[in-house]
Amino acid sequence: MEIPKIRIVRDGIVVVVDAYILCFFCNETHDALITRVEKVLGMYVNLVGLSSLPYWLDDDGELVDIDEDKYDDFRCNFFHRETEQHRSVIRLVGAIDDETGYGFTYIASEAPDKNHPHERNLVALWLPTSHCADLGWDRVFDFSCSVAAALPFTYGYGSPCLCYSINQIRDAIGVAKRYPGFDIALNEACRVDIGSKALGAYWLSFYGEVLSQSLGGKEQLARQLPSPITVNEIADSKIVVRLGLNPEVGDNNRQIDLPLYYHLAKVLEHHLHIPECVYFRDENWMPDKDGMMSWHRRFLAD
Repeated sequence: MEIPKIRIVRDGIVVVVDAYILCFFCNETHDALITRVEKVLGMYVNLVGLSSLPYWLDDDGELVDIDEDKYDDFRCNFFHRETEQHRSVIRLVGAIDDETGYGFTYIASEAPDKNHPHERNLVALWLPTSHCADLGWDRVFDFSCSVAAALPFTYGYGSPCLCYSINQIRDAIGVAKRYPGFDIALNEACRVDIGSKALGAYWLSFYGEVLSQSLGGKEQLARQLPSPITVNEIADSKIVVRLGLNPEVGDNNRQIDLPLYYHLAKVLEHHLHIPECVYFRDENWMPDKDGMMSWHRRFLAD
């Protein structure tokens, strides 16, 4: 089944669109991470072209044009500027709204922090689903593994997703109830207390050394997971699990299930992270803890 095209428009603005997310959580300081993150951004730009990321968000949340002719100067100032803030945030986007499905985010606090030992710094990027289809999913897999090898991650994943504004999460939840393979995790909330756990079953799952050992390592995972799931080691004793050649999102309306996702979810159950920060909202815009827990556990039989 092909990944469905999702495009929800409200008041002339695209508020939800399908894409592919590649996301990593890292237990390293900003100073230790920044050179690696700069390398990852370079890999991403080489893949999609700088024209796909025409804006960045400044410290006030305002969009600023990126001058393609002066990109090297921009990158140097962007990554190596001095700041007195205890939190570094870098965001590049493909459009003023979420229309394109391109984007790059880096959020770093002074982790590791003894007062917040389970907080992790975040690196995430997005590709439009159509771009992934043009590249082919094998190339997307290779690119994802190359990014993983460049980062000191504790956990990461690659998955079809829905890009949405936090004010439009209700629209994203509605789509995800039909297509459970679409990721709608708000990773800024998840990073606060994820520690060395996993967010769930995804097409690609990247396990850092601690999580890999907790899961029994490559050999035990390979024994527990049926074909066509593959389990392979990447840099520094880390593991990547791939749920089939191509990602799937399922369709509850048509009874199209995702058996490989259920197999992995069962293996991960005792290592599953449910964030304390409730980012789901109900129809009255109140925090919906039960709805969020149900979504995070959607591939588990309660």
